[in-house]
Amino acid sequence: MHTKRVPLFVTWTPDEGLEALQARLPSAVDAYATAYARYFEECRKPGDQMRDPYPRVILIPGLGMVTA
Repeated sequence: MHTKRVPLFVTWTPDEGLEALQARLPSAVDAYATAYARYFEECRKPGDQMRDPYPRVILIPGLGMVTA
């Protein structure tokens, strides 16, 4: 199982409502993927191939942990 080196932490509180979380998630996932791709390029070794850059673990305060 590959969980990536860090989880995606989404800044959100239940007071904001689910609509705010739904609106925030796409940009948070995109930012994570961009940062992961940059990290991979900086640290790759010969022969390494990047798998998809998306988070495997997402932490959402007040909601919990979502895994893929």
